[in-house]
Amino acid sequence: MGRRLRAILVFLTIILKLFYMTDAACSCSSSSCNCDRQGYSSVPQHLQTSITTLYLRNNQITALRQLDFSRYRNLVNLYINDNDISSIEVGTFSHTPQLQRLELYGNNLTTIPQGVFDGLNQLRYLYLYSSHVKIIPPNTFTNLQGLVYLRLYDNEISTIPNAAFANLPQLQYLRLYSNQVTHIQSGAFSNLPQLRELQLQNNQLTSIPTVPYQLPDLITLYLHDNNITDIPANAFSNQPKLSTLRLDTNKISTVTSMSFTGLTQLNTLYLFNNDLTELPNYLFFGLSSLRDLWLYDNAILQIFPNTFTGIGSLSRLYLSGNNMKTFPIKAFSEISSISQLYLQNNHITTLHFTAYDKLTSISIVDISNNPWQCDCRMVAFRLKMTGSPFFQNQITCTNPRNSGQLLKDINPEDLTCEDPTIVRFEKVYNNLVVEGDTLHLVCESSGIPKPDVTVILPSGLNVTVESGGRVTVTDNGTVTITDVTAAVDAGLYICIVTSPVGSTFQTLSVDVQPNMPSTVTMTPQNITDKPESNSNPISGPSYSLPVLLGSVLGAVAASFLICITIFLVWCKRRAKNPPPGPDTSVVFNNTNTTATVSSGHGQTGQGRSQNVTNPSYAQRSAVPQLPLDLYEDVELPPSTHRPKGTGPKQPAKKKALKPPNRNKAPDDERPPPPPPRAGAAAGAAAVYANESAAALDHLPYYQRNP
Repeated sequence: MGRRLRAILVFLTIILKLFYMTDAACSCSSSSCNCDRQGYSSVPQHLQTSITTLYLRNNQITALRQLDFSRYRNLVNLYINDNDISSIEVGTFSHTPQLQRLELYGNNLTTIPQGVFDGLNQLRYLYLYSSHVKIIPPNTFTNLQGLVYLRLYDNEISTIPNAAFANLPQLQYLRLYSNQVTHIQSGAFSNLPQLRELQLQNNQLTSIPTVPYQLPDLITLYLHDNNITDIPANAFSNQPKLSTLRLDTNKISTVTSMSFTGLTQLNTLYLFNNDLTELPNYLFFGLSSLRDLWLYDNAILQIFPNTFTGIGSLSRLYLSGNNMKTFPIKAFSEISSISQLYLQNNHITTLHFTAYDKLTSISIVDISNNPWQCDCRMVAFRLKMTGSPFFQNQITCTNPRNSGQLLKDINPEDLTCEDPTIVRFEKVYNNLVVEGDTLHLVCESSGIPKPDVTVILPSGLNVTVESGGRVTVTDNGTVTITDVTAAVDAGLYICIVTSPVGSTFQTLSVDVQPNMPSTVTMTPQNITDKPESNSNPISGPSYSLPVLLGSVLGAVAASFLICITIFLVWCKRRAKNPPPGPDTSVVFNNTNTTATVSSGHGQTGQGRSQNVTNPSYAQRSAVPQLPLDLYEDVELPPSTHRPKGTGPKQPAKKKALKPPNRNKAPDDERPPPPPPRAGAAAGAAAVYANESAAALDHLPYYQRNP
């Protein structure tokens, strides 16, 4: 009997252990169960039904179904974040009407089904951040009458449609930051009368979203870390209660005097880390409650005298890390309540003596890390320095004469200036400038303070250190012009150097040669392949001066070698065939004849014309005719002298010329061969030195008798 009783007790113990094993894995109390990190793949169904708080964080749940919470109708707080939930069925939360806090963040939701939160009229906190949500359908959160906090940040939402947050009368805090929002439809935030905080930072917005009139209670608006480029007029006129506005870390470059109209209760304005270059007059007019203005890390060059007019309550002004060159004393005089001023890391070089009184009236001042020029412009300010205000230790001189010294330690008599002068204005490289080259000029100047350099181009344009593009000027006066052309860049350049104590200029004329195409004549080669035809002319590239000189000298050397070769060949031929005797003569046996004979080599000189007048005969040097032109008609001019007794002029008759009588030699003697000649002038032909005498005997000769 005892043995049987023990067996029954053991069996009951095992059954009870198995039955309550789920509860044992969770940490439960009368009102809550903590089932975090238990590896559940679905909502456990064996917990106490009376619990009001359930923790199911960091499990492996992948889906929520309609009946998962049907046992737990008293739930007020449900923490089911950091699971792998990718889908939620409509009606899942219809059995938990008392739910006030629902945390679903850290899951894999890509969309939120419309109507999934129906019936949760008492829900106050809904957290859906970091869940890969991409789409918010219209009316997703409709009828959540008690919702106050809605967190949708760190998702993948790109568009916020109309009525995305419709009918949320109690919503006060909406966080949509760190998404991919590029577009917000105009009715996206309609019917949110209690909204106090709207966070849209770290998205991809390019313009200020249109916030409707239905946000009269908006106090905080975060739009930083976007791609906004400008702030239009009246951009925030519908938010009269706005207290904090963050527009920092954008690309804002344009603001107007109406950009912040209507923000009478604005307390803090963040505009740092943008692309602002100037602050126009009356930019902050009407911001009577503004106390903190953050403008550091922009590119502000200029602050106008009335920029800060109308902000009499400003306490802290942050302007560090800009490009300001002067201390805007007139603008700062409009701010009587300022207690902290930060101007470090700017380009301020001098301080007007009136700035001393303003700086001493401010509790905290930082003007360090500016390029202070301790010269004659700082004498008046130096004379007011007493050594007591702490900011005097922040003015460290950077000009060469007083580099590293504190202004307060320098004798005012040593703060001097020098007129600007131009040391040189010339081309850096004294070479020929051809179109397409880069032109380098230098305008080196000196003076105290260091003069500013301005270069007037032949086109009439002015370039300075701040200029960019094809023409640039550096701080040391180096001018660089890329891709020059004769039409634009050739002509007169004017370098002007100016400083507060004077100015001067010099001129420089620059010639730019056009890039003329060179024609290359190719010697035909004995090749078998037919080259491709090209109808376009071949333009040679432009060469530098050394290459051009090398080409010219090479051509001269080649020509010289060719001439030497021809001369040596000619000398060799002349040595083989020396001239045998005097020049051959041609005898004209007509009388009363005057003729003009041109010869290559004659008794009266080379290439000269000789008049022959002889009643008996004329004997002059002559050159035999070309073998290719065997006959020549010689037209003698009419005779101006006729002997007495002669009859009338007879018609001309042609007679064959016989070889002339050479030194009274017998008729059957062959004439000697003619000497070699290069060429004759005016009708003389080339001489063939190797012609045989026999060949010359067969040449016919003609003469015309008057």
